[in-house]
Amino acid sequence: MKIKKFLTNTDLSNYDENQLKSAMNSLEQYMSLVQNNNRMFNTDESKELTGEYNNLSLKRSSLVNRQVRNALFNNVALTGSIFSNTNFIEALFDESNMQYCQFINNTIENVNILSTNLSYSNYYNNKFKNVVFKGSTVAEILFEKCVFNNCTFTSSMLENTVFSSCVFSNVIFENTNIEYTEFKNCTFKRLTIPIGQVPYVFGLLPIILENEENIILSADTQLVSTEEYLKLLNSFAIYYSSINEFFPLANIYMSSEDIEKAFYYIEMGIEYAIKLRNFRMLKFFCKLAKTNNYIPYEKLRNLYLLIEKYVSEQTLNIYEQRSFIYNIG
Repeated sequence: MKIKKFLTNTDLSNYDENQLKSAMNSLEQYMSLVQNNNRMFNTDESKELTGEYNNLSLKRSSLVNRQVRNALFNNVALTGSIFSNTNFIEALFDESNMQYCQFINNTIENVNILSTNLSYSNYYNNKFKNVVFKGSTVAEILFEKCVFNNCTFTSSMLENTVFSSCVFSNVIFENTNIEYTEFKNCTFKRLTIPIGQVPYVFGLLPIILENEENIILSADTQLVSTEEYLKLLNSFAIYYSSINEFFPLANIYMSSEDIEKAFYYIEMGIEYAIKLRNFRMLKFFCKLAKTNNYIPYEKLRNLYLLIEKYVSEQTLNIYEQRSFIYNIG
């Protein structure tokens, strides 16, 4: 069967209103075009967006110089959208998808983000005020030059997210996974972090020591002083060793500038990760080895040769090969 014979309208630049109406009537029998309309936001660009936008596919939308106020986005697909110079005020995002989005120069104020996936997005120069992230996935994201004021991340996952040159003022991470995140050149005016997450964050311990008054450590409902936490490090090290958790071990010793022990546990972790075919963890060990350029070039080269050796000894199925290529390249 030839596909070409079904394409009877060869000049798509010259259709009339009747042809468009006929085409939409044909398609509406099979799918709701209202639910798949990323042009919805483009109508009357001077108008404030408000009201309910529920159960819609608004993928690849573009909002520039707009106001979004008192709006509800429930079960909405906004994947791959661009938001620039736009104010989100008194809004709710619930069970929505906002992956692969670009947020540039926006204000996000009095907003609740619930059970929503924001992964693989970029946020540049955004201001977050009174924002709650609850039960949401905020992973693999770059936040650069963003300001967080009176914000809470609760029961959420921020794995492998980077905060670069951000400001945190009265921000709380509670019951939240911030493993393998980075805080690069950030300013802290009050940030609360669970103590169990600290060894899993790249280079966080020295940052805490430099900002003792402004980074608060928590354990469930109680606060833990920096000195009290430091006294627990040896217990943490013994515990992590007992369960073969080599990343936090290496990170603790890297933070203490004991490079020999850090390198030893990175080697152990690399071997362990490869034997388990856990190439995602292998990626994080490689990244840790480069942290602050503590480990000299020759040792890094030895790690590379070690990875080649261990990987060559494994027989990988197609899914494991895919994982290796995705994480290591």
